Amino acid sequence: MATNKDLTNVSKDSEEMFDISCSSCSDDNKTTQAKKFCVECGLNFCENCVRFHKKIPSLQSHDIVDATQSEEDEVKQVRKELPTGRCSIHHGKLMDMFCKDHDEVCCGVCVALKHWTCVNIDYVPDIAKGVITCKEYKDVKDSVAAILIDMKQELKIRTANITKLDEEKDKLLNAVAEYQDDLIEQVKKMADTTRQEIRTEFEAEKTAITTDIESLDILIPTIETSLQKLSIPNEAQLFVNMKASKTTVNDGKSVLSDLSSGWTTKRMSYTFNESLRSTVSRTKSFGTSVNKEDVQEYEANSYGKFNVKDSTDSDSFDESHRSTVSRTKSFETPSAKEDVQEYEAKPYGKFNVKQITDTSTHAITGICPLLDGSIVILDYHNQKLKQLNSNYEVKDTLAVNGQPIGICDVSSNEVGVSICNTGQIQFISVKDSIRLTSTIQVDKSCYGIYFNKRSDELFACCGSNINVYNKRGSLLRVLNTGPNGEQLFANLKQVIVTDSSYEIVVTDYSKGLISVNPQGKINWFLQNLVLSEASGICVASGCVLFVSGQRSHNIIQVDKNGNKKGVLLGTSDELNNPYSLAFDSQRSRLIVGMNSNNIHVYTLSTKA
Repeated sequence: MATNKDLTNVSKDSEEMFDISCSSCSDDNKTTQAKKFCVECGLNFCENCVRFHKKIPSLQSHDIVDATQSEEDEVKQVRKELPTGRCSIHHGKLMDMFCKDHDEVCCGVCVALKHWTCVNIDYVPDIAKGVITCKEYKDVKDSVAAILIDMKQELKIRTANITKLDEEKDKLLNAVAEYQDDLIEQVKKMADTTRQEIRTEFEAEKTAITTDIESLDILIPTIETSLQKLSIPNEAQLFVNMKASKTTVNDGKSVLSDLSSGWTTKRMSYTFNESLRSTVSRTKSFGTSVNKEDVQEYEANSYGKFNVKDSTDSDSFDESHRSTVSRTKSFETPSAKEDVQEYEAKPYGKFNVKQITDTSTHAITGICPLLDGSIVILDYHNQKLKQLNSNYEVKDTLAVNGQPIGICDVSSNEVGVSICNTGQIQFISVKDSIRLTSTIQVDKSCYGIYFNKRSDELFACCGSNINVYNKRGSLLRVLNTGPNGEQLFANLKQVIVTDSSYEIVVTDYSKGLISVNPQGKINWFLQNLVLSEASGICVASGCVLFVSGQRSHNIIQVDKNGNKKGVLLGTSDELNNPYSLAFDSQRSRLIVGMNSNNIHVYTLSTKA
């Protein structure tokens, strides 16, 4: 900033020299003699520039003095009384005004615009005289010093905490190794017990069979001798042998009768404890990291010490896993009889939905029954929505820009469709004809969707997350971890939300069927060897779930507690990668979409 000093300025275009040059003209590479000096701006002005300065309303209150050498000391004295701070709002204006009403230092423009109604406005150079002796100055300075001490203390505490954490980390890593060795030892013991059980069973079966073999080894030579005696030429002896052989035959039949009466072919099999394998496979770590607070740091506050650790709590590891393994003596699991009523499915028909304009084999990835009896299906490869009438004939088609993967009803006349390769959810009107009404942008990994009419929320399967949106596309929340931070999902495909209990049920390619509450707590899960790569899901009456296994090529029935009640349809029913399911409640029919030009329709009824 220019100052009113005894300077010699020389223009690039002129050798003319002045004691004091105009600051504004110098910026334009001109040399003009300054006549005036603005105290607030700290700049020298020629006669032309000072007239322009006075025309600006916000600058008219500035103090303009003569730019003479004799006045320099006076100006310097004036400037020494001004604060040096500049307003961050009004282009660097001096913070030379104080509003007592707001206890706020500001510039002149702030006063004109913001504090014009305030009564107590003072000029800072006036009110600041003697500030160094006032109590407020001392209190503020002491407070700043105290804050600095507190911050340095907090820095010291945190630095020491890192050192302590590093020590605890090493101890925990050693504990992990010990925990791992303990589990491995338990598993080895279980394996040894299992092997011994198998060997014991084998020896028992072998002993029973060996006894029969020994009896037969004794009798067979006797029977063979009798047979040889019936081949001699001496008729008299042959007659005697014949009569004796009849007795031998009767004795042999009696022995065989005794052997066969209790005989069944022996087989060996073993039922593994899949719940144990499932527990281990879904458990990502040995426990939960507990964020302990060292309450000793707060004794100086005189609030006391509060121990929130229960006597049964463990420090870090989930002992339930170790306990489960240690209590389990072998890999076997007892079989539980399921005394429940199951559904059965009778074929209603296969209906070809291929059109002349279709160029690829169909993959029906979504099915949505409507209240008017029609059905909307998703043709993934041909990138189409198709509306079928009540006879399952194509009556309308809408081409989409992408691959449709998930569908749900939003209202009686509207459905939502997720486009997996564009990250969009499109809302489609199905009244009279199919047409696009609106689109929202979501995660590109979006797969299955479900619209909860009670909460007006859209649930979307996005990789390992359930993203919840409103209809405008705003992300409301993400569900992916449980209360303890554990990862809930891996590869989500479809989602439904029950109306009665607000239970969220999902199919996961890797983890099977999972039910969680809105807070992420797992209600139940089903990971069964019968169900591989869980994909489609729908709800029938009575809170019965039907779930399709894309890789196992079947559909299983599950009750509301996650218990498998049976296989409804299997590979013998010509299921080829059943992607999608829908239950038509009006006609009690199950509609299955798969890797085929046909949709399969079944009539459901309870088994007698």
